Amino acid sequence: PISIQKPRDGLLAMKYTVLDLPLTQLPHQHSSLVSRNTLTVVGGKFKSRGQLSKFTWTELSLKWENGSKFSPNFAHACSVKLGVDVHVILGGERTVDGQQISGKGVVKINTTEEKVYALNPITHSRVSHDCELLNKSVVLVSGGLAQIGEDPSAVLKDELYNITGSGEVVKVLDLEHSL
Repeated sequence: PISIQKPRDGLLAMKYTVLDLPLTQLPHQHSSLVSRNTLTVVGGKFKSRGQLSKFTWTELSLKWENGSKFSPNFAHACSVKLGVDVHVILGGERTVDGQQISGKGVVKINTTEEKVYALNPITHSRVSHDCELLNKSVVLVSGGLAQIGEDPSAVLKDELYNITGSGEVVKVLDLEHSL
């Protein structure tokens, strides 16, 4: 990867640094989580768990709230930022017994504590979708397909997801009211 020293100074005579990427799982099709001046990459094709801070990449040791190791087995998911260091990742494609399947899973990640919390699933398994935090407690999960490679006209209904507590679907919108 390349790090641009002062990106706002313009393109002429831009100074950059080529960074060493010591991660054992390279980021590709991952979720990017930004907290303060830190970039965290989680999941994707190679189940990445890395963090870039002050031009240095380090491996993350993400653990479930009970202390067991967390393996970020998702790609093509969406994420929202709840707080400075707290993010929620919804849906995405997972590999189960060598098969790619779309998922309903929802996890909350605290990048400072390096802890992961399981929340209740969304209604529809979906990939290549998007999500947006509407207020302090509700996320709009919009679009996407039930599986990668499906007919693009088979877009799923949007749903509203409450991220407070253990999480739950508030409402699945009718297709005519979905984005």
